[in-house]
Amino acid sequence: MENEGKATTMNEAEALVRVQEIDLSLMRFQAEVKKLPQLQKIQTIAKAQKKLAQDMTKIVGQRKDAELELRDNEDMTVKIAEREEEVREEMQQDGLTARELQDIEDELTMLAKRREKYEFAHEGLKQNLRKMLDAEANAQKLKLRLDEETENQKKAYEDVTAGIRQEAAQLKEERERISRYISPTMQETYRKAQKRFGGLAVETLHGNKPSICRVALQPSDFGDIARKGQICECPYCHRILVTGVSEPEDE
Repeated sequence: MENEGKATTMNEAEALVRVQEIDLSLMRFQAEVKKLPQLQKIQTIAKAQKKLAQDMTKIVGQRKDAELELRDNEDMTVKIAEREEEVREEMQQDGLTARELQDIEDELTMLAKRREKYEFAHEGLKQNLRKMLDAEANAQKLKLRLDEETENQKKAYEDVTAGIRQEAAQLKEERERISRYISPTMQETYRKAQKRFGGLAVETLHGNKPSICRVALQPSDFGDIARKGQICECPYCHRILVTGVSEPEDE
């Protein structure tokens, strides 16, 4: 309420000083929030989630390949067994020559070897698929843990920053009210100076020294300042120099 009462009576010079005070407080809040361990944990988890998503894409692809290889192996084993049965039935036919019987026996031998090869590979393919399924299951469990931890850290972050966000919101409302006392041209000048000087755009005069650059003004400087009114430019650091307004002492 005190700030609201002040805002109704302040002039442009006072408004500039107060706006800078608010902006510096907001910058400090932002810096404090960035250093919170909860936010850093959220960012660390986000990186882990991104890497996990990439790993899961790879694992799922490998699992699908393993399933396909196992299915192809089983299909081929069945086909070979079916062909073996057909060849045995051919062997039972009457009137086969010795040469034809030998060819049938040779084919059965070849088919048996092929079937044994696929049967031998079958267990390894099953183990590989189990490995891929386990990896996918473990990745899913890790994803759930990371998602849960993200929610926990976000809640903790919201709890820790509740007071800061409330105070920041009040300051932003006050800034909007106070800005009405600053002309659009001066607001633009302030924005440029704020960007140029890292937030320290406005300084006040303490005796013969500006509050930020601390370079003592010469007697001739005071004449120029007096002619320009309460708001001018510091002849040394070129910040906005406000006269006749005192800044509060740092706590």
